[in-house]
Amino acid sequence: MVGPFPRHTRRIAALALLFAVVAGLGVATLLPARTAYQSAHLRLEQYRAALAGYEQLADRSRELRPLVDSLRQGGSFEGLLLPVGSDSSSAAAIQTRVQSIVAGAGAELTSVEALPSLGIEGYQRIGLRVQFVTDVNALRTILHALEYGRPIMIFDNVFVHAQTSRAVGVVNPLAVRMDVFSFRTRDS
Repeated sequence: MVGPFPRHTRRIAALALLFAVVAGLGVATLLPARTAYQSAHLRLEQYRAALAGYEQLADRSRELRPLVDSLRQGGSFEGLLLPVGSDSSSAAAIQTRVQSIVAGAGAELTSVEALPSLGIEGYQRIGLRVQFVTDVNALRTILHALEYGRPIMIFDNVFVHAQTSRAVGVVNPLAVRMDVFSFRTRDS
């Protein structure tokens, strides 16, 4: 049978136990605090990104304000709408514009399909379903040109997918399909 431990061994064991308890308490309090800090940091970055988006929106709002004011004062829609004409001539104008935007971005237009026109409050909505192959940078350029160009074009039902699972080295790895709409005044 082993007798009681020497006094210095008991002190060392007590200090080791005290150190383990203090370290455990430290980890138990610091780990949640670190997690909360990381979560708060992530939310802060998200808020900063949202703020940057709102600032861009505010800049765009200032840019569009004179145009909206002129329209409210009976100004013309010249340049914003397609020229007056038939549905087919309006669709051809949209197709020509889309072809020039897609080709200018270095993408390849693969399909164009006319969509049924729709009368909306004195205006005629003309639409095309377009398909093209492109890369990410050209897609960004195309979407920007469609959104900010004249006449105003709206794109919807955008589908983007990789042409192949092994897109490395492929010139235009993305296949894109979208509906593009523009408006003209309705024939009287």
